[in-house]
Amino acid sequence: MCRVQKLVAAKLVVLVRYEASSWLPTDKNLEQMRDFLPTLLQWIMHDWDEEHCTKILSNCYRALPEKGKVIIIDIVLDPSEEADPYSNIKNSFDLVMIAHTNGMERTREEWHNLLTKSDFPSYKIFQIPNLQFIIEAYKA
Repeated sequence: MCRVQKLVAAKLVVLVRYEASSWLPTDKNLEQMRDFLPTLLQWIMHDWDEEHCTKILSNCYRALPEKGKVIIIDIVLDPSEEADPYSNIKNSFDLVMIAHTNGMERTREEWHNLLTKSDFPSYKIFQIPNLQFIIEAYKA
């Protein structure tokens, strides 16, 4: 590596360190940021049975700030949707979860029961053009 390449590489490292440190939470601002940071659970809940999911979500609920939320990214089964291009894949995932874990993919009704059992007073389920849905569960 020539002298110019070393100099450019050294400056890039300094730039990357500066950029990263400018937005990473520090001890000073972590407490302030806590109110705005949601808990994200992606591809987690389908690995667990209802008892364990209730425990996970109840712990998340207790750990959240007053106006916090949990974002769940997972499959939502809908038996009535024949036109869903992902229905075969979703059903295959459900069988895999049943066979290899104690978990399962859930319907809207099962998500409702799970979230209300875990003390979440409100939630929204967003369908996106993907295999997964986005579920936002709100503490308040």
